[in-house]
Amino acid sequence: MNTLTGVSLPLPDTSPEEINMLLDRCSAIYNRETEEYDRCERESSRAEHALMALKQPVQSVADSRSRNKSTVHDAQSDSERTAVNLMNQGVRVNYMRGLAGPLYDEARRFNEIVDTKRCLPRAHRIPEIFTRRNEFLFIAAADTCYAIRSLRLAAEDIIRKCTPPTDKYEVNNGGVIKAQAYRHYYHTGNDLLRSIISADDYAKYIAEFGWFMKESREALMSEEQLNEWKKMNKENENVNHQ
Repeated sequence: MNTLTGVSLPLPDTSPEEINMLLDRCSAIYNRETEEYDRCERESSRAEHALMALKQPVQSVADSRSRNKSTVHDAQSDSERTAVNLMNQGVRVNYMRGLAGPLYDEARRFNEIVDTKRCLPRAHRIPEIFTRRNEFLFIAAADTCYAIRSLRLAAEDIIRKCTPPTDKYEVNNGGVIKAQAYRHYYHTGNDLLRSIISADDYAKYIAEFGWFMKESREALMSEEQLNEWKKMNKENENVNHQ
């Protein structure tokens, strides 16, 4: 739990990779807002020049006819509107510049693994724009932290399930076949399989009925894993014969 002045920001136990991912996201948001500021600046400049051109002395009759009160009024309104947009976007850019500031203390925990300069200017408070009642970005930021951690844990769980075991107890209880079943289940071409059965139920079914083909097993295992599995299988057969 990271408590900032006036704001409580609950963060899960973070890793350097997660901090760097969050900093990358903050940089992307800041860059996008900066690009929007540049666009607003160009738009405001064009509107201002258009208004100035309409205020220049009339050079011809045709010019006079095209320059009525309505045209000048519209140009004036457009110039004021774009100027306000530019000012508001400038405020947003200032907010986004300090978006990564509250992550400074988290980044400092990892010393040189995470560049604390990416958190500058250092902020002790979350920018006000994220704490207003009508703003949902603060909630989204906290949800993103949890989502990243959940994604990492899910990936680690899949890798663990797909790795053939080396423990004899797990081998004797169908651990190798289950690992192959998990690999088959998570294969990119098995969307239909994943839509009709869960990974655990599929692995359990394969382990119980044992019709997982040898060719599939050998194709899914590395040579080192396959040799280890054959060695253990042979040892288990010798034990059973005794």
